[in-house]
Amino acid sequence: MKILIGLFFLFSLSSMLSQENRNTLIIYYGFNEFELSNTAQKQLKTLLETAQKGEFYIENVTAYTDLNGDFQYNKNLAEKRIKSVEKIIKSYNFEIIKKNAAGENYPKNAQNTEDYKYWRRVEIQYLIVPPTIVIPDEPQSQPETDFNIEKISSLNKNSIVLNIEFIPGEDVLIGNSFEEINKLYTFLSDNPQVYAFLRGHVCCADDFALSSARAHAVFMKLVQKGIDAKRLRYDGFSNYIPVVTPELTDEDRQKNRRVDVIFTIN
Repeated sequence: MKILIGLFFLFSLSSMLSQENRNTLIIYYGFNEFELSNTAQKQLKTLLETAQKGEFYIENVTAYTDLNGDFQYNKNLAEKRIKSVEKIIKSYNFEIIKKNAAGENYPKNAQNTEDYKYWRRVEIQYLIVPPTIVIPDEPQSQPETDFNIEKISSLNKNSIVLNIEFIPGEDVLIGNSFEEINKLYTFLSDNPQVYAFLRGHVCCADDFALSSARAHAVFMKLVQKGIDAKRLRYDGFSNYIPVVTPELTDEDRQKNRRVDVIFTIN
């Protein structure tokens, strides 16, 4: 395991890395909360356990809040959220290069700032250098992919719904998910010019944390199998982009809880 030593080395490394090498894990909090939920803990620990198999650098941790409370209260709340994350990170013998308790100081180019509960979050910016030896998840032969480069070229950034299933209310993959991830892995391996944006969605109720955790679960499987992390991006969209609205039946809800992917070609 790589243990970070020497702040000078770390800051030098950070300055040399381009933005495209970075990935971001987003962890969401409830109203006025600063302790990590069980889902968020599992999400962060999965990342750190995978990181132990290769070089891993946490470049920046930024904490935000909504606009409830005054400015100083929100600053203090953001600091507590950073500490909740830092406690777990240090337990894995990693360090954070830079911390920023931003509170209600959102980025100038931020989206969805009108929905302030979206900003009850901590963003963990990191770099993974995948290990030289890749250990596959399951002893399965890789099935022939259903993805097609010509089809993707004509999609014009439309999403493709993946055949991914989870334990209800959790981010644990089940069923045909591993076969689908193998197909996606094969396609990305065969087409290195393709980049993938994984998007998590849930039905029924607002849950950014779960939607992000599910997209992150697929992201981590692909990284573990050897896909360069800088070719992947993920985020959770809660129930904000439904396929079917209103949700009237179980079939409607099933269609809305999903992980989809948007491909781009470099």
